[in-house]
Amino acid sequence: MSLAGVLPSSLFKEVRALALPSLTCLACMLVPVALDAPWVLGGISIPAYFLGTAALGALSIGHEYSARTLSLLLSLPARRERLLAVKLGVLAAALLLLWFVARSFVFAIAHAPRAEQQMAALVPVLCGLFVAPWLTMACRNPIAGTVFTVALPGILLVAGELIGIAKYGPGPEMSAFRMAFVWFGTLGFCATGGVMSWWLFKRLEVIDGPGQHVGLPQWVRPQSPAGASAQSLTTRNPVWLLVRKELRIQQLPLVLAALYVLEWPAVIWLASTSNWTYGYVFSSLTILHTGLLSILIGTAASASEREMGTLEWQVLLPMRAAKQWAIKASVVLVLTVLLGLVLPISLLKVTSVPGALDPVSFPLTTAVAGVMLLATGGLYVSSLCRSPLWALLMALPVVLGSTIFLRLAFGSVRPAAVIAANQFVGMTAGGGLGRNTEAQIMNAITLAMIGGLIAILLRFGFVNHRSTDRVASRVWKQAIVVAAFAMVTVIAVSIMVAIRLIQYPF
Repeated sequence: MSLAGVLPSSLFKEVRALALPSLTCLACMLVPVALDAPWVLGGISIPAYFLGTAALGALSIGHEYSARTLSLLLSLPARRERLLAVKLGVLAAALLLLWFVARSFVFAIAHAPRAEQQMAALVPVLCGLFVAPWLTMACRNPIAGTVFTVALPGILLVAGELIGIAKYGPGPEMSAFRMAFVWFGTLGFCATGGVMSWWLFKRLEVIDGPGQHVGLPQWVRPQSPAGASAQSLTTRNPVWLLVRKELRIQQLPLVLAALYVLEWPAVIWLASTSNWTYGYVFSSLTILHTGLLSILIGTAASASEREMGTLEWQVLLPMRAAKQWAIKASVVLVLTVLLGLVLPISLLKVTSVPGALDPVSFPLTTAVAGVMLLATGGLYVSSLCRSPLWALLMALPVVLGSTIFLRLAFGSVRPAAVIAANQFVGMTAGGGLGRNTEAQIMNAITLAMIGGLIAILLRFGFVNHRSTDRVASRVWKQAIVVAAFAMVTVIAVSIMVAIRLIQYPF
């Protein structure tokens, strides 16, 4: 007997909507534990937990927007209190499962006091259950509800830090005040979110057209001249119109970049007056911001058009599909480099923060290639998904799998490469390039391989984007080609690294 035959239809619909995202988050949290890989646990599992709890809360309401079933839901002959109770009940069960796994495996090995571990495990669950549905209905956008819910604990933490330092100064009293501020602030937002979720769901309406998403207030928008019945016909550059369309899709990353700039003065003040370790913490958050922002820009590019229902007629425009895709990919890559790298580096160079990351300490070319690869991977996943939130969630296991694959590949291939390099050096002893020349050649080859992977992902993304059919066989073939290219890349780079280490051991 299937699950649909056991559960009521309203309950089964909610379980089906949250099952795959829940399994995805559980996989990102449990796979590093199963592989005993702490280098992945902190970098993937903790962000996956925070993002997953918020995404589940947003999807409990947001999947109605993405699947365009909100009108059917509101027309059912059932009380809205009952519909909301079913949604929140299924959501609570999924969040409790994530909380148990996070408390037992993810935060149990974290080097932090037990009270902070409990707070880090429980606050995302409360925000996902009460705040995320409220923000999703307020923004009428599930990915906006997810991102703003993820940012809420960080905002409370920074605010508690600032108020605590101003009131008590650095010390244990400030730490206790910060913990209390985060707890009571979270409870206050959750109480407000619970009431507002019920109030908004009771008055929820189906709105089509320009009012579907959050926009600028009416008084900010340019007004047409009084008495003008219609705008005059003007000829505009089609390329610029497509660029503007892509920038409108990327409104949320632009808002996050603006929030990043606004929090910069607080970090400067904390690092200079309180404790220099805040510079190191902010550097870690900057790296996380760069990675997540790169993935977010890529995942929003293609899936947003499917969610808005504009993909079909966009393909029918009197312009080659390849040119439209080139414009989309160019906007994604340029915006990723500007917001993910140029903006943080500029802030770090303009104002020095004690303990912060020195932008000169890492190769800029490698950083640019890395963020472009993340954005391209997100763009490829976006071409396979029906909404940007689904694409963002599906990008997490892709990043996890890629990280584990590279670590295992380098760990197993490099010893074999060392043996081969020994034989190679033995046959060609006495000659060789200089250390600097060889390093430059290796970096160039590595960047060329990353560029090749980016080109393959862009090509496959274009094939998926211009078609509304998602054929499983095509996706499997693309995955095999990408995996084969990645394997060849890892083997080639490992051999080059091994040869260099043997020739120049010091």
